[in-house]
Amino acid sequence: MSTAVREQCAPSEADWYVEVIYGKTFCEHKNCRRDECARRCGTETDYNYGYFKGEERPSIPDRDCLVPDGYVRLESTVKRIER
Repeated sequence: MSTAVREQCAPSEADWYVEVIYGKTFCEHKNCRRDECARRCGTETDYNYGYFKGEERPSIPDRDCLVPDGYVRLESTVKRIER
């Protein structure tokens, strides 16, 4: 579903559309030395989106509530929903 479609499907009381890309690095090896066990190490990324109400642009902590525990927000997009 495209960003434009998500904005059109926004709840009627929403003022902002927020999308975050989050990620984490992981390694299956307990005592990892990245140069020695690169095959078992990697990164994992995903995204989430949500809608916010209010006149002010959603803050960084507001956006971080869309990021699951154990992950870091890598990027976020905030768009005002025009009606």
